Amino acid sequence: MMWQDYKEKVSESRDLVIKPTLLAKLDGMIGPGLDLGCGDGDLSKYIASQLNVKIFGIDIDENNIKLADIDKCDNVFIVGDLTKRAVSKVGVKFKFSFSNCFLNHLDNHSVMACIDDLQSSLDEGSRIVILVPHWQRAEKYYKKVKRYPWGLTAVPEYGNKQYFRYGEWYSKAISDAGYTVVTHETIKIPETLKESQRYGKDIGNPLFSLIIAEVKRDVNALEIANKAFEIAHDNRKFEIDMLWKRSLIYWGFIAASFVGYATTVRLSVNLSIVFSGFGFLCSVAWSAGNRGSKYWQEYWENKVVLFQNRVTGDIFIDHFPVNNVILSQFASRRMSVSKLLMGISDYTIMVWLVILIHRFLTLYRYLSSPLPSYYYMAAIVTTVLYSAYVVISCKSKR
Repeated sequence: MMWQDYKEKVSESRDLVIKPTLLAKLDGMIGPGLDLGCGDGDLSKYIASQLNVKIFGIDIDENNIKLADIDKCDNVFIVGDLTKRAVSKVGVKFKFSFSNCFLNHLDNHSVMACIDDLQSSLDEGSRIVILVPHWQRAEKYYKKVKRYPWGLTAVPEYGNKQYFRYGEWYSKAISDAGYTVVTHETIKIPETLKESQRYGKDIGNPLFSLIIAEVKRDVNALEIANKAFEIAHDNRKFEIDMLWKRSLIYWGFIAASFVGYATTVRLSVNLSIVFSGFGFLCSVAWSAGNRGSKYWQEYWENKVVLFQNRVTGDIFIDHFPVNNVILSQFASRRMSVSKLLMGISDYTIMVWLVILIHRFLTLYRYLSSPLPSYYYMAAIVTTVLYSAYVVISCKSKR
């Protein structure tokens, strides 16, 4: 079931619960405002008309934004990934923000990244109002429920796994991002829905969690953020440094394996197999180590991004210098050096694997020497194609 179809099924709760709740909690706000995960923009337009303000709406679904752009009035609707600094990229200071059943689509880290990014684009004293489906209702009515310490995941009627967290989790995450939580309450199904086929039998049961917070920058919190930023930044540099140091060690072992193999290849098939096996093992370890280093580099880099707004600003957003023409030989390129290193280590594994197979086949006389020329041609073509694949795949996403 598509959301546009499912939207009609929950229109009662939108009209009788969500709209009145958001309007009451945003009463008196001046613009501009921000709708996180605006969907087709109908809620943004409603709030804008009732408060007489301008609303910016952001959603990752281009089709939703196209629907929102129909009769958008003075509002602005933008396609953007809210887990990747989409709010900061707008370049506007907002007076308030609201979200209706959007954060439950994001994993825990993405939620924290989103609300941290939002904080940097809100003025002091600005308010955020967040509505998310209550976990108890999801537990009771949704499919494929899995429980975790922070809440549960489940699949609603219209599909796609969602995250239904305890309200306390949201309160802590919002507080950690530098907000002051004003309200955390449970919105229950009201008597006005007693005639509803969908909600009537659950009058008085939890429907939504409501969290309201304000931006109040605290000096002590800023000092903590500064310290956390420094630790994360130092560890990121450490992991980058260790990536190359570990690679030097593996390069030494792999080079020694090649020397040993080249020395013994004509003297002893058995001994050459030993050296090629050792080279294969070192290459596998090198490749796995590169991925481990990349994981921890990205782990600490994400921490840097999480705290940067309160310390240095958005240093990971701008991508300058801008790429030049594709065919320009000396143009700068946004390439991930660590990914290139992984590409080389994987190629080394393939080389050693081919050598191992060749030596085994030679040992049992399944192959004669020298090899037919088309083997070497296949090796050349494979190398060229893999090189192109590595260059294309190793573009940096930062």
